[in-house]
Amino acid sequence: MSFNGDDKDPSGKETPHATAPTDDKGVEVWDLRTPPSADDVGLRSGKDYVGYETRKPRRVRFLLPDDHELTIDATLVVFDRVMHKDPADPTRPTGMDFRMAPMPLETAYKVMSTSLKAFGMGTEPVDQWRQDIENRPTSGVEANHRVEGGGNTKIGYLTVGVGGVFDPVNRDGSAIIKYHVNLYEK
Repeated sequence: MSFNGDDKDPSGKETPHATAPTDDKGVEVWDLRTPPSADDVGLRSGKDYVGYETRKPRRVRFLLPDDHELTIDATLVVFDRVMHKDPADPTRPTGMDFRMAPMPLETAYKVMSTSLKAFGMGTEPVDQWRQDIENRPTSGVEANHRVEGGGNTKIGYLTVGVGGVFDPVNRDGSAIIKYHVNLYEK
């Protein structure tokens, strides 16, 4: 985990460095066209996850199977082996989550649509999410309920999900786009 852009955690220990991300003109690139190893993502022995977080968004490109690619401005990338282990290699990461910084709702609609298209999906999930937000109650307790939406698809060995979260309690009209990738095919 990166703390405040440093390579040291609060205890003073060095944080792990992944071998997989490569710099392409200032862009962090993660190659997920084949299953990554624990070393590829900086996942230490005895740990169930590793995270790379920055306060400011950074440009990240994910290379996916079947010539798919996604480039976003991420604040957090996490690899884990929490939900299940790969019986062939229990040290290998089996899940990945990444998210973007809060953004205006209109921008979130566009980002989610672009992501769905990058994954070879239609925009119906974002259209439904937008409709749910626009049709939510404007008064009472339910007016403050979070509105989530998104979709999942299969790309090669990956199961990829993209979702939007709109929380009206923030009162700033922003939303967060989150992604989950299952790196393990059962």
